[in-house]
Amino acid sequence: MTGKVVGWLMAAFVPPSVAAGVWHDLVLRHPIAAAGVALAYEFVVGVVAVAGRVGSDVLGRWEKRAADAVDGAAGRRVSRFDRAYRDALAGGLRYIDLKGVPTITPYAPELDEVFVHPHLVSKAPHQVPAGLIGGPRADTVERQSLGDFLDRRASSLVVLLGGPGSGKTTLVRFVAKALCGRRRAVPVLIPLRDHAAKILAEPGIALPALIRATLGAGLVEPAGWFEQRLRDGACTVLLDGLDEVADAGDRRRIADWIEAQAGHYSRNDFVITARPQGYLPAPVNGATVLHVHGFDEEQVTHFLKAWYTAVLVRDRRAQDAGVRAAAAAEDLLDRLAAAPALRDLVTNPLLLTMIVIVDRHRGALPGSRARLYAEICTMVLWSRAESKRLPTRLSGDDQEALLRVMAFAMMRARVTHLPHAEAVAAIRPVLRRISTAITAERFLGTVFGSGLVAEPEPATYAFVHHTFQEYLAAAHIRETGDTATLVGGVDDLWWQETTVLFSAGADIDALVVACLESSSVAALSLAFECVAAGGRLAPELRARLERMLESAFTADAEPDRRRSMVGVLVRRNLNRVARTRSGSSVCLSPVTNGIYWLYESDTFQTTPGPGSRADRDLPITGVRGTAAWAVARWLSEVTGVVYRLPTADEVLDPAVSRAVPARLATGVTASVWLDPAVAGARPTLFVPPGAGHPHAVARDTVADHVRSDIADSSASLVRLLVLRAAVSARVLFNGIGQIPVLDMAADVVLDHLFDLCRTLRHAEALDTGAAPRIDIGAARVLAEALNDGRQPQRGPIAEFRSRALDLVAQLDTVVGQACAELSPLDRALLLDLAPARVRDQGPYAGSALEVEFEWRLDHVMGGVLAAAAAAVLRADTDPAQWPGELARTLIADAGMLEPVLVVPPDELVDRVLGGCARLLARLDRVAPGETRSRQVVERLVERVREATDGRDTAAAPTATAIRVASLCLAAECRGFADHGLVAAFQEVAAGITLVQRRASGVEHGTETIVLASG
Repeated sequence: MTGKVVGWLMAAFVPPSVAAGVWHDLVLRHPIAAAGVALAYEFVVGVVAVAGRVGSDVLGRWEKRAADAVDGAAGRRVSRFDRAYRDALAGGLRYIDLKGVPTITPYAPELDEVFVHPHLVSKAPHQVPAGLIGGPRADTVERQSLGDFLDRRASSLVVLLGGPGSGKTTLVRFVAKALCGRRRAVPVLIPLRDHAAKILAEPGIALPALIRATLGAGLVEPAGWFEQRLRDGACTVLLDGLDEVADAGDRRRIADWIEAQAGHYSRNDFVITARPQGYLPAPVNGATVLHVHGFDEEQVTHFLKAWYTAVLVRDRRAQDAGVRAAAAAEDLLDRLAAAPALRDLVTNPLLLTMIVIVDRHRGALPGSRARLYAEICTMVLWSRAESKRLPTRLSGDDQEALLRVMAFAMMRARVTHLPHAEAVAAIRPVLRRISTAITAERFLGTVFGSGLVAEPEPATYAFVHHTFQEYLAAAHIRETGDTATLVGGVDDLWWQETTVLFSAGADIDALVVACLESSSVAALSLAFECVAAGGRLAPELRARLERMLESAFTADAEPDRRRSMVGVLVRRNLNRVARTRSGSSVCLSPVTNGIYWLYESDTFQTTPGPGSRADRDLPITGVRGTAAWAVARWLSEVTGVVYRLPTADEVLDPAVSRAVPARLATGVTASVWLDPAVAGARPTLFVPPGAGHPHAVARDTVADHVRSDIADSSASLVRLLVLRAAVSARVLFNGIGQIPVLDMAADVVLDHLFDLCRTLRHAEALDTGAAPRIDIGAARVLAEALNDGRQPQRGPIAEFRSRALDLVAQLDTVVGQACAELSPLDRALLLDLAPARVRDQGPYAGSALEVEFEWRLDHVMGGVLAAAAAAVLRADTDPAQWPGELARTLIADAGMLEPVLVVPPDELVDRVLGGCARLLARLDRVAPGETRSRQVVERLVERVREATDGRDTAAAPTATAIRVASLCLAAECRGFADHGLVAAFQEVAAGITLVQRRASGVEHGTETIVLASG
């Protein structure tokens, strides 16, 4: 410092002194000017001295600041705080938050394992449903994800709105955890309920200071770390639970603080979560509002499978966790779908979580819906608030007691919406007995935030689901013991569900007595439902109900009693319905054997006995479409409810496809009859993807039956061969007579004779005695004797012909014996007319013996059978192989190329009538005089009608006759290349095969009757 002063003194005096000495004369001549210059110099020196001192001080300060900045930046750069902060935050978010769920689970899945991205839709705040349940499904086009708004070039200010349990907190927790693993955005998660007091106490507190308050022990932020990140726009700020700030004024001040911070740190993304009713009085200006939708069917399935997988993987006793998880999820989904009252609940992620925990760790859902609703009320009214340490002025039990009173008041008033004044009047007397510290108005405002109660209109209250109103009213009645309303309302549909919910574990003697005294269908149905719900009932009353039900299935039951019990059974079995997207209702239980038996009894249809009680409760299967339609119409008449068959869209609706039993007791997949799309058409059958069609018949199956047909028809084979031999003998006789006249080659005659002998040998070998006693042997001996003396050109033609005539006579006798008793197959093939056709064939105009033989065989037995028999004979087939070879030949001739044919039994008669009409029309054009095919067609139609109208139920002989005749006609149609006719008769053969297999019990139908209404 002293050196600087000496320097400045020397600078001030030495230069002027030196200048005065050098310019001495000039100074003397101009003393005033010299003095002015000296003063100016001294002034400059003084200014420079002062400026230097100031500059030195400023530079020193700048140097310190620069050093501090470099030191801070270097510290932040090399600090491990970023990684430590992210790790700590991710560790705290590792597991799904189950606080407040009544049932405790030993395994809490990790958030990443079970998280399902919710659907977000932009919506005005007042349009977002506020309840636990509610709101339409998110349209696919409108769906968005939170990722669409985060980490983009332009920052976002987003508000997530949704009812209680909709997954808002889970979503921001998942986002925060996901950001912990990235290099860019720094996640900041602040539960507002934990820090609202600090904000309200210090409205000017900056966001970085509040963030520091969230840091756990062991985390020390480098100076200015969060400030710098926020200034850089490197943070995603997640503010959870604006609605959990209880006071509306405080909530408005918190919203103002959020607006200020979002404006100050505008380069960062901000996400705020809230319930609608908490956000509407305190909106955040400039925010994009997204509605957090409940789960759809696909999301529910995804969540359940993920949950079970996560839990089973941790269970060391579990093997094949993935397979078991999928099976467990499907099982729970099936049971949930079978309980329509729970369908709406599972769309709420919180309720779904509670249900899966209860099911997993209790082994089943609560024993009754009432128990499940009780747990839901416990959770939403107090256990979650308690787990979050939110202040409550009333206990959960007290809150529920007040809601019970309000629900009962609404039920008595027969309303689902209650004006504010009436709600206050209903709960005020009870509230005064509980607490004087809170008013009825204040309580209603508080309970509105629970999600159980909504405000559909200003100053009007309603439960978010009518089921909760009914449950709470039932709980009120159980608590007070005042059952008079229920006893007096057994015929009142308004009280039915409340009565059933009340019955769980309650004494229901008075209710059942009232139902029996009423004896209406509605009352009797209610009695059975109350018993099924777990009501306690005196043994004598239980026995009386059982006797009443059994009386409907006695042969001498009065029609009126039977019809009244039909109504009871229908309400018991068909009262569970699913509401489709189109607004219609579909019964979730198929029509049972018992209901179908009552239908047949009431309409005087042919019907077997009612079977066992267990069988009566199983779905009726194997029903034809026309019968399904008739049952729907009959039930509409009996019950007064307009039932119909469902449409394809209704069956495919997720609410229906999941709930209607997919598998029958036999283990096969069920199919469902559908309402025809065209008026007047037959019902169509819905077959689930991957399931076998119940009307499908394999070509190999038809072939197997044809082999059995022929194997079981040895007598018919013998008749065919005897008829062939008889025709052959007559042709032989005629041929012998033509040798000298036409110079016919004797070898042709002798070859024909050889074929005749072979035919008789095979006929005799196939004659097992099943047919009437016939003497084929005598005819064979005559033929062989004639064959042994062949060379007719060397002997007398007259003698040879005489012996042939004896053979003709003998074979006429054999034909008469063989055709004395005929089977349905014989009659279908016109073998009853064959003897006369053999005798009265008329003259043949040609000269070729073989051509004449084929022509006459066609006249007697048809060309197809004749050709098939000839092929087997030419191969000299062993008699034991005859059925198989003849069947193979017949199938091949019929041209069955398709591996599978589908023929609904309902359409079998139409297929026959259509095919036969077309065949007759063709015969009219090309062979107007042909009679045999016409007769085969007529008999085929008659047989098919018998087999399909219930008179015959397709007994094996009838089925054989139809099958073989159809294949013969198919083969004949192939001859004139009419492929449509060929296919028609092939389908008849396949269709009768299906009918026979059903009638004999070899196959069981999967066709069920599911009813719809609306």
